[in-house]
Amino acid sequence: MVLLPIFMEFLVVFAIITGAILTAIPFFGAGIGNFLGFLIIGGMVIITVWIHYLFIEFLNNFLDTAIVTNYRVLKIEKSLFLKNNMDMVDLHEIQDIKKMQDGIMENLFNYGKLVIVVPTMLEPLVLNSIPDPERFFRKVNNAKRDYIYERQQRKLTALTQNQRLPLDIFTNEISGATRA
Repeated sequence: MVLLPIFMEFLVVFAIITGAILTAIPFFGAGIGNFLGFLIIGGMVIITVWIHYLFIEFLNNFLDTAIVTNYRVLKIEKSLFLKNNMDMVDLHEIQDIKKMQDGIMENLFNYGKLVIVVPTMLEPLVLNSIPDPERFFRKVNNAKRDYIYERQQRKLTALTQNQRLPLDIFTNEISGATRA
C-alpha cells in the first residue's frame, strides 16, 4: 500500500472543505470565534474520516491474496464490506510476465508488482504489493515450465502407446492420432 496517493487524496479533500468553509464565512456572521471553532471541529472530522480510511485500506491490503498452483494463478481480492473478486489464469495461457519494482521504497523494502499478460484477457492481471516479487516471478515461470513439460510427456506417452488422446480440459482441443 502506497501512502502518497492517499495523502494526496486527503489534501484535495481538505482543500475542498476548507474552500467551502471560507466561502461560507459571511453566512455565519462576523464572529471569528464561531469560525475558528467550526474550523477545528471540521478538521477533526476530516482527520477522523481519513484515519478510518487508512485503517480500512490497511486491512483490505492483507485480505488480497495471490496463489500459484500447478495449473493456474489465482488472484483473490476481498474487502471488509463490498468486494469479493477472484481472477484465475491458466498457466498455458500466460504470454508474458513482468516483475516491476519502481522507486527507492519498493527496492529498499523488497516489494513490487507482477503483471501477467494473457492474450484472451482485455487487461493484464496485476498483482500489486507483492513481497519478494522475484520469488513469485520465478515460481510462476517454473510452474509454467513444469506444466508445459508435463503436457508434452502425456502427449508423447499417448502417441508411443498408439492411444487416442482424451479431450484436454485445459485447451478444449482433441489432439493426437487420426480417428479410426
